[in-house]
Parts: sequence; structure tokens; C-alpha cells
Amino acid sequence: MLKKGLILAVSCLSLLSSVNVQAQDVNMRYSALYGKLKNNLKEGHDDVNIRLYLVDKAGQTCHVHKASMRKDEHYEELTIPADYALSIPLDSNLRQANPDVTFIIDDGITCDVSMQILAENYQPKVLEQAYIEAIVPQMNTMMADLGGMFSQWFMPKAEGVVITLKDRTFNKTLALKTGKTLNFNSGVARVHLNDLAENESINLSKEIEKISPWIPTKS
Repeated sequence: MLKKGLILAVSCLSLLSSVNVQAQDVNMRYSALYGKLKNNLKEGHDDVNIRLYLVDKAGQTCHVHKASMRKDEHYEELTIPADYALSIPLDSNLRQANPDVTFIIDDGITCDVSMQILAENYQPKVLEQAYIEAIVPQMNTMMADLGGMFSQWFMPKAEGVVITLKDRTFNKTLALKTGKTLNFNSGVARVHLNDLAENESINLSKEIEKISPWIPTKS
């Protein structure tokens, strides 16, 4: 899934307390998940979220069939999002209780945890210059929150976004008002802040699956 966008890999050693492939269970502690996802509660990035996924060696999202929390005699099943993100209720009391969280996946595969910064509240088939202009600063704010007090020295800056379409067979070049082009390769295109003209909107024939930060490689 890594197409020049930001996917921050999270070590299984820090998030996974145990992985039992035979039982198809991936076990974690609530506090490890909460420590990352709590950033979604901060202000300054209302249209950007951190999402955690189990990803296989090919970079594909592992399907979660069941999820639950358990602490002593207390047990609660969790809702599984359509994109199979590792979703938990964010609650400070749960953080103190620190229950075990279990995700059940397919047998016979190895999945690692990855963290992605993703945009929200976009139109499924329309790419708007105003939206990109608004979303990139929010992505940088989220990355700064993740990096903490020293982020200004080492945290990279997004200069645009990566658009990933649901149709990964989509290969097309679209002309933009600025004279530049929007090049989709296997359903993925990079858009710099300055690529689109002011108030420009592009109607796409395929639905957008996700919008993630684009951090150009410095030569």
C-alpha cells in the first residue's frame, strides 16, 4: 500500500503482546492502541485521522473477522469497520483498566501493524483544490502531534497528497488548468499543493479509496 504516501510502520514488538497464528488471534494491550489513536481526539486536524491496520507481507490489509476486549470477567465485542481498521473506544478509564484486545484474522498468515494518516470528509469522485489546500496543513499538524516537542527538527512535511482509487487498474493522465497533469498509475496519483488552479475541481470516473500525505523525496 505504500505509494509515496506516509505509512508509518509500527513495530509488532511494541504493539503485539502475542500472535497465535494457529488460533488466528492477534492479541494487544489496550494502552498500546490508545497511545496512538488518542491523537485523533486533539484539535487542529478535524479532517484527518490516524488509523491502525494489520497488514500482510504484500502490503494488503488483513481481514479482521472478530474483535473483542477482555479484562478479568468483563468482556465486550468490538465493531469492525468496513476497512478492517483496528478500532477501539477511546476512553481514559479503559486506558487505566488496560484490557486485552483480541483481533481474529485468517489462519496461516502473518500480519504486522501499520499506522496510516488518512483524510476524511472528501467527496468520493471529486478532487477539489480547496480541499487539498485545507487538508495538507492538518496532516502536518497530525504528524507534529505524533512527533512531539522535537518534531520540528526531524518530522517530514507533507507538500501534497496521494490519491488512491478503489480501482487499482486505473491508468490515466488528466490535464489540469495549470498546464500540469494528474497521472494515475495503478489507481494512484500524487498531487502537489500547487498542481491545481484556485477553486479547481476534477471529476473522477472512479471512487477514491483513501487520501494520504505526500512527502516528496529530497535529492
